[in-house]
Amino acid sequence: MRCPRVAGKIFWSWTLIDSFKKAGDGFDTELQIMLSIETFIDIQAPPELLMAIYLDYERWPQLFPATIKGVRLVGIELQQLVVEVDHLYEGKVLNILTLSDNSQITLEEFKPRYNAIFINRFHECCENRTRYQIKAIIKLKGLYTLASLFIRRLVLKRIGEYVLLPMKNYAEGRLHHETYPNKKAGSFSGA
Repeated sequence: MRCPRVAGKIFWSWTLIDSFKKAGDGFDTELQIMLSIETFIDIQAPPELLMAIYLDYERWPQLFPATIKGVRLVGIELQQLVVEVDHLYEGKVLNILTLSDNSQITLEEFKPRYNAIFINRFHECCENRTRYQIKAIIKLKGLYTLASLFIRRLVLKRIGEYVLLPMKNYAEGRLHHETYPNKKAGSFSGA
C-alpha cells in the first residue's frame, strides 16, 4: 500500500561512545547507531483537532489498530503523560508523552528491540489544513543495530502507514460525522 501525499527524509549517524567498565579495568567502546527519520502529511483538519486526537490515548486501539491492542494510564504530571501500551507484536511497553508547546507532542517509546523519540509537530499550512510532521530518532538494540542500514526505508514506510495515514483518515472522517471532544492542547488535565 503506497502512502499518498506522504513525504520524508532519512538520516542516520554512527556514534562511538567510550565508557568505563564498572570494575575500572580499562574502557569499553560501544558503537551506537541512531536513525533519524523525518516525514509529514497534510491533513484537512485544524491543528487543535489533530493534537486532541493524538492525546486521546484511550482511543489509540481504534486509531492505530494495526499496532495497538490496548492502553492503560500509568501516571500524569504537568506536561507529561505516562501510558502502558499493549502492542500487538511487542507486548506491553511504556510510552511517555510530553507536551512541548501548543504545536508539538513528543512521544518516547521503550521497546525490547529499540528506544525511540517521536517528535510530532502540527502546523497550520492554510485555512483548516495542517501539516503533521514526525521526526523519529531511533536507537536500535543488540543485533538489531546491524540491521539499521537496511531498515531505514521500512521505518519510513511504517510511520506513514501506521501513524500518518490513520491520523489523516480518522481526522478527516470524523470532521464530517461528529465533533471531537474539545480537549485543551496546552495541558493533560482531564485526560
